[in-house]
Amino acid sequence: MKGVVLTVREAAAILGLHPKNVYYLLYMGYIEGWKIAHTWRISIISVEAYDQRTVKKSA
Repeated sequence: MKGVVLTVREAAAILGLHPKNVYYLLYMGYIEGWKIAHTWRISIISVEAYDQRTVKKSA
């Protein structure tokens, strides 16, 4: 999946987060993305790397 880019909604679905949380992660620099014409594009590599770094809490 090299070179695949995602929208904020797609990244949120992969991470199991609300899209607003993905915007926060972009703002804080936890995941890398590019703003193109008022929309964010996020590398799937960055999303997968963040997902591996974080520990998910189970209910």
